[in-house]
Amino acid sequence: MKPCFFGDSYDIVKRTLLEWLRPLGNWAVHPMFTEEVRDEFVSGFSSLIDAPLISVEVLRPSTDRQSYFSSCASHRHVLLDPNTGLKIRRDQSERSPDHLFDSDLVPIMNVRPEGLTMVFDQSLSRGRTVKEQLEEKLAHFRAQGFSGFAYSSHACFLFLARELATAEYAHHLLCGERRLPKERFLHHWD
Repeated sequence: MKPCFFGDSYDIVKRTLLEWLRPLGNWAVHPMFTEEVRDEFVSGFSSLIDAPLISVEVLRPSTDRQSYFSSCASHRHVLLDPNTGLKIRRDQSERSPDHLFDSDLVPIMNVRPEGLTMVFDQSLSRGRTVKEQLEEKLAHFRAQGFSGFAYSSHACFLFLARELATAEYAHHLLCGERRLPKERFLHHWD
């Protein structure tokens, strides 16, 4: 989350999704800041999305990522907000603070087996369809025992959980109760 984008339409979508998923329980947001932020920004962002921030630490190329994300363990439902999005199978030499990697995400989900993890994901390549790339990411996590679904739009999100019932309930809240178009969702539990 970069402060220069504070209050953009993506933030409004994030707030709306968190509000609609509130029946699952309380949410917290890890903004994955890549630059220092002022206290006024922190309180403003937290207020705008209506959820507490897990950390205001800056993620740098040299950061111990396991330690950086350890603060997620004490929150049941977590929104991870990287600048760019989720990358699968990162090269060990790649340490981009703009991305969340599967090697970051799996431990976060494993330590919270009853929780739902939502990831804001704009890490989608040109030349391949968004649906194809989201399907690939879902399949990667499904192979590791996670259930989930993706929302495909100009603002894409992945929703992942260890328990199928948690993912299904979240999907029901968004599709069934809030009536987001089913065509925007990808999942494989039917």
